[in-house]
Amino acid sequence: MKILIADHSVYNGSYKVGGQHLAENFAKLGHDVLYLSGMLNVFSFRHLFKKTSFSFNAKRMLRYWIKNGISINDNLKTYTPLTLLPFSKKVPFGTSDFVLNNTYSFTIPNLFKYLKKERFFRPDILIVTPTPFALLLEKINAKIKILRITDNTVAFRDVSRKTVKLINRAIKESDFVVATSLILKKKIEQQKKENVFYLSNGVNFNFFQQADRNLPKEYKNVEGKKVVYIGAIDYWFDVELLSFLAKKLDGVNFFLVGSPRINLNQIKDLPNIHILGRKSFEELPKYLWNADVGIIPFKREPVVETVSPIKLYEYMACGLPVISIEWEELKVIKTPVLLAKNKNEFLSLLVEVLKRPQEKTKFIKFAQENSWDDRIKTLFKYLNIPLS
Repeated sequence: MKILIADHSVYNGSYKVGGQHLAENFAKLGHDVLYLSGMLNVFSFRHLFKKTSFSFNAKRMLRYWIKNGISINDNLKTYTPLTLLPFSKKVPFGTSDFVLNNTYSFTIPNLFKYLKKERFFRPDILIVTPTPFALLLEKINAKIKILRITDNTVAFRDVSRKTVKLINRAIKESDFVVATSLILKKKIEQQKKENVFYLSNGVNFNFFQQADRNLPKEYKNVEGKKVVYIGAIDYWFDVELLSFLAKKLDGVNFFLVGSPRINLNQIKDLPNIHILGRKSFEELPKYLWNADVGIIPFKREPVVETVSPIKLYEYMACGLPVISIEWEELKVIKTPVLLAKNKNEFLSLLVEVLKRPQEKTKFIKFAQENSWDDRIKTLFKYLNIPLS
C-alpha cells in the first residue's frame, strides 16, 4: 500500500515520536511510506543560528526540503514542505481564513505537485497528526483518512481558537480518528460517534533489547545510584520537584537527557544533577540500561492529563522501574508505573525503589506486550485490513 503520514514532528528531530515509529513499521511490512516532516516557512529560518532544539529541527527540515526529500530506506522517504503562508499565531494574519485554506497552495515547490510526482496524491492510507497538516484530510483523496490525535491541543498555552476549529474540521473530515489516550478518546467521542479508536503509544522493543548497553561516558566515575529522565524539558517539566529530590537524596545522581526549552538555573549548580542535552535515539538505550530508575517528573498541567508517555514504555523495555507524578491517563490505563500524588510521595517511592531493586522481568514483559508491532496489528484490525 501507499501510506502518507503527515506529522508535526520532524523525522529524526529532537525526539522520536509515535508517527515516526508507525512510519518505520509500515515500511518494515513492505508498504511504501512518505512521511511529511513538519512545515517550514521563512520565519523558521530565524532558528537556524541558535543552539536550541528548535534550531536542530529547523536544520533537519531545511535539509529535507533542499534535498527534495531523503530516503530513509527502500520503502520510507521523508520530506518537508516550505510554505510562504504559514498558519501561525506568531505571524501577521497567520490565522486568517485565507492563510488557513491556502497554506498548501503557496508551497515551493507546490506540495500537491510533489505528492503527484511521488505517487502519493491518492494514497491508500493518509494519517494526519494536526497541526499544520489537518486540512490535508480535505485536500487529499485517500482511500482511508485517519486523524491521529496525540495531545489535547486546546490545553496548550497560546493556542488560537482557529486551531481548535481546524481540528474540529479534521475530526469531521476523517474516516477514522485514532486517539493515543483513553481520556482523549472520550473527548473526541463527544463530536464523532463512530470510528473513534484507542491506540496508545508503544515501544520499539527489539531495538531496545538489542541496542548498545555499554556504560555511557557521563556515567563513568559517578558513584551512587542513577536516576534518569529522557524526553522533552518544557514548561510541564517540574523543575522544583527535581530540585527537591536532588537535595533530599544528595547521594543519588539524576541525569536529564533532552534539550531544555525552559530555564534550569534552579538546578544546574546542584552537584548530583547532570544535564546531558540531546542524544540521538540510537544512544538512548545505554543511558537506560545503566540506570536504576526512570522518572517522569511532570506538573499537573492540563496538557499532561491526556499524555500517553512513550518514555514509560522505553524505560520498561530496558527493565527500569518507573516513578511518575499521577495524572488522569496514567490512572486509567494499567501499567506497572508507580504513581505519586505529590513531591513527598514521589520521594518516598524513589527511596523505596532504590533501597529494594525490583525484578526487571515484569517491566520488560510489559514493554514487549506494548510494542509498535502490536500497535500496527491493532490498527489494521480496526481498519479491517490484512496485516500482510
